[in-house]
Amino acid sequence: MDSIADILGNRFTFQYDVDARPRVVTRLAQLAGAMLESLTYDTVGRLRTRLQRSGSTILHRDTLSYDLGDRITSAAGSANDGAHYTPLGPLDTIWYGAGGAESYKTDALG
Repeated sequence: MDSIADILGNRFTFQYDVDARPRVVTRLAQLAGAMLESLTYDTVGRLRTRLQRSGSTILHRDTLSYDLGDRITSAAGSANDGAHYTPLGPLDTIWYGAGGAESYKTDALG
């Protein structure tokens, strides 16, 4: 699929890489202020970078890092957010580059 429109006529367009993963997504493509999102992937297919912009204005940019369990551990860039997981795998803490953190507790069901 290279484009789609919602019920209000807002158009979204898609470009893909050779592995059929989204490479460029344009939201509100019919408008001059459309938002363009560029995506890249690492050698094992995980999302590596995200860049969102409208015209020449960068709205969001980050580079994702993963641990050996393929869980995102940091999103360095505009926000510099990060995550920590317990030794058994569940999410433990998220911290935000702008300040603040969230802690998570798991019960017997995970």
